[in-house]
Amino acid sequence: MSPPNSFINAPNECVTDSINGFLLLNPNLSTLPPPYNHIIYLPSPSSPLRVPIISGGGSGHEPSHLSWVSPGMLTSSVCGGTFASPSVNEILQSIKTSKQQTPNLDGVVMVVKNYTGDRVNFTAASEIARRDLGVITELVFVADDAAVELGRGKTGRRGVAGTVFVHKACGAVAWSGGGVNDVAEAGRIVANRIVSMGVSLTGCEVPGGGGGRDDMEGEVMFGMGIHGETGKETCKFDGDMTCGKIMRRVVKDLCEFGWDPEGRGEEVHMREVKEGDEVVVLVNNLGGTSVFEMGIVVKDTLEAFAERGVKVRRVYQGSYMTSFDMKGVSVTALVLDEEGDRIMGWLDEPTEAEEWKKGTDFGKEGKGNVRVGTVEEEKEESKKDDGKVEVNKWGDASQSIIEGFVSVLSAKIRSMEDELTAYDKIVGDGDCGITMVRGVDALTKGVEEGTVETKKGIGRFVGDAADVIGATMGGTSGGLLHILMLSMSTAITGTDGEIGWSEVASAFITGVARMDEAGGAGRNARTMLDAIYPVCDLLADGCTSWPELAGAAGEGAEGTREMKALAGRSNYVDEEKVKGTPDPGAWAVKGVMEALRDWE
Repeated sequence: MSPPNSFINAPNECVTDSINGFLLLNPNLSTLPPPYNHIIYLPSPSSPLRVPIISGGGSGHEPSHLSWVSPGMLTSSVCGGTFASPSVNEILQSIKTSKQQTPNLDGVVMVVKNYTGDRVNFTAASEIARRDLGVITELVFVADDAAVELGRGKTGRRGVAGTVFVHKACGAVAWSGGGVNDVAEAGRIVANRIVSMGVSLTGCEVPGGGGGRDDMEGEVMFGMGIHGETGKETCKFDGDMTCGKIMRRVVKDLCEFGWDPEGRGEEVHMREVKEGDEVVVLVNNLGGTSVFEMGIVVKDTLEAFAERGVKVRRVYQGSYMTSFDMKGVSVTALVLDEEGDRIMGWLDEPTEAEEWKKGTDFGKEGKGNVRVGTVEEEKEESKKDDGKVEVNKWGDASQSIIEGFVSVLSAKIRSMEDELTAYDKIVGDGDCGITMVRGVDALTKGVEEGTVETKKGIGRFVGDAADVIGATMGGTSGGLLHILMLSMSTAITGTDGEIGWSEVASAFITGVARMDEAGGAGRNARTMLDAIYPVCDLLADGCTSWPELAGAAGEGAEGTREMKALAGRSNYVDEEKVKGTPDPGAWAVKGVMEALRDWE
């Protein structure tokens, strides 16, 4: 048996187990005995409801569709196997149950995504219900995927995340007492005005399917289907393929594909989403995209619409229709034309579906703004020119020495970013490289813009550098280096007389001691201090040789490979896993000291 790659008990039971877990969390919902235990329904819906709404499809798209079973949206969801349509018998039983649960039945509306299996099975169940049960059924088909060009085959476009908007519109009308024709009309109005486009960096891993997910080896696929179907185009994810560029391409394809007010799926009827149009946007997480990344995706998506002059009236974001753990997103635009007021009314109707997240309104202007307050700059008394001028042994050359030091430090850290990140992924949280680079980038910028002073001596420079590091670097390393430099600056500026090597060395030793007091790691704990303390020991003995100092730092950093972690994030990682890998912070100290040795 292959090792497990999903939290399941058995592949053939995973859908049932998942549904039962969902029902335990939603005791207001019910299911039926086998073989109909993949039907979720709302028992005894309230009296205004005359038209039950049924939807469903293959499992693996959660929260769709079972999470939309709630007052204000669906009354029943029929869950098929993983990525498989439910059977005709299951759909028919859902209709029977809906009839039993709705005393004043006017008919049933079924919202169906445009996949062959779903179309065939829902249509067959609809015909049987009409013939055997005398139930009027209306089918609302959703085909919003812009990745499938018009006229390609007879199946037509796929139904994807925009389907959720159709659920909401139908539910709003049904739960307000609307009749079967009213409910179906609302669904079709929305279905004809939505267009969606997805993009993914990976395929998905079907629980129990084996083989793992397809990570696509550095590629980005535009238009990948919600079952992992091949998309419209695959591109290499190189250094130029930023999130902004990806989302501009998604929005471009979506807008140019357009929407179909006639619902015929024929090119002659298509309208582009163009400048001046108002839309409601859904930015949908396909399952494996982090919340952190979703913030960037939303920002870039909204900017892409704004660049095209399309007004975003409201935006929804989150996981609405997923594909297991696919690392991707989809964007849906719901066009607000002459039906806009009705559509917004349907979206605003209340629902108890917990996964339906409240959208963010941008008003008629259709443009959101990041709200930024004001910061009152406090007078920094420590930086006032009090008439005291630092006297150091390097004189006028100190400025060029300081700026040269910054240049060497920055270049070395940037060159080590990938190496530091690789080590930190093993022993920590993987952010050491980017954190260090963020620090030296801010320091370099400060020198270039004059916020980090290089003309007024070493003490002032170290103090300014401390402020920059403290404000921008972040992380434990940033906090500790901030303390080191603050203490070092205070020691230097408080020195009477000429500042030389011994004064700078003494200030450095003092700063390291203050840093250690804050961090509490001490020696031999597998931290950056294990490369710094050997340098302090030599400085305390009066050493002025850069080769010796660099050698001591290097020996200390190498020693962390076999050292037991007693502090830092490595302390939480299995000892055998980190063994043989140096501490990234110590390794950075080693690299910088060697660069200064070579620069001298």
